[in-house]
Amino acid sequence: MVTRFRAAVLTRIDSPLELMEIELLSPLSIGQVLVRVQRASVCGSQILEIAGSKGNAKYLPHLLGHEGFGEVVEIGPEVKKVSVGDKVVLHWRRSGGREAQAPKYRGPNGMEVGAGSVATFSEMSVVSENRITKVSDAIDPGLASLLGCCLSTGMASVSREACIRPGSSVFIFGAGGIGLSVCLSAITRAAARVVVVDKDSSKEQLSMSCGATQFVSTSTMARDSDTFEGFREQFDAVFETTGSESLVPLSLMLTRDGGTVVQLGQARPSQIVNLGAQGFAFGSLEGKRVIFSQGGGFKPDEDLVNFVGDLTSDGRGSWKNLIGPSGTLEEVNDLIDGLRSGVPGRPMVNF
Repeated sequence: MVTRFRAAVLTRIDSPLELMEIELLSPLSIGQVLVRVQRASVCGSQILEIAGSKGNAKYLPHLLGHEGFGEVVEIGPEVKKVSVGDKVVLHWRRSGGREAQAPKYRGPNGMEVGAGSVATFSEMSVVSENRITKVSDAIDPGLASLLGCCLSTGMASVSREACIRPGSSVFIFGAGGIGLSVCLSAITRAAARVVVVDKDSSKEQLSMSCGATQFVSTSTMARDSDTFEGFREQFDAVFETTGSESLVPLSLMLTRDGGTVVQLGQARPSQIVNLGAQGFAFGSLEGKRVIFSQGGGFKPDEDLVNFVGDLTSDGRGSWKNLIGPSGTLEEVNDLIDGLRSGVPGRPMVNF
């Protein structure tokens, strides 16, 4: 069997992805599933991988991407949760099924190209059985792709970790894909107050379209001390989605007694998180907790169906507002650059 397809490959750290034809020569092994990728979202994790910040330099060259949607083309031995023709969400969180060995591909001039348990920046991908979940044939491909990471992280962190209930107050640092997913998710759980803060004031309209009740620019908070004081200890949950080391102690100040700070932003591996001075900690942290989240604790096989229902039944915000610029596989570097520069919404690769 020889399967050839195009892929965007990271060959050098801090360099654009290279578009090339690669091939899979060996038959699928136990637990492997061959998926024809139809849609893939671009996540901030890919920016960190391109920079070599995730310890991935030793695996070059390799494929990227961990949230997407596609159709099962072939299944390997002992695969039981999907069949050929099934539509599936590709996700980085483990689910039911086997953890398969990582696939190996061959590129031009005999180049060996690696991949992890899931990759989506390619026309086809060999994925581990436990990194895919079957969904309805009728699902919108854009929604399915966002559920691979972005939306599922927001939904799970709101429901599983912060336990947002009707009438809750929510504060969100960052109006990127994860922050806006948290905003939309809080609205689906009938939060009464959702404040979004971002350095880019042009994201105000997008934030409001995702259900925010108020948008504040970081420059306003820094310039006007009354704005911050008006927010102090007012929120049941504060979500930090930017990875900024300075925002965790600030988040604690905004959280009411017994509230929750959820750290969703990916910090540098060497970064030390400061929770604040000891006097502050023992004097002002009455029952507050900090959760360093991993995808919100998203459980794909359990959560996906419920999340789809929640997102398609509420009228206060639409998941479609999360989708940013779209392009072909040939344009993936432009989409990544857009995400890096703060273009609103989640960039999407359409195959």
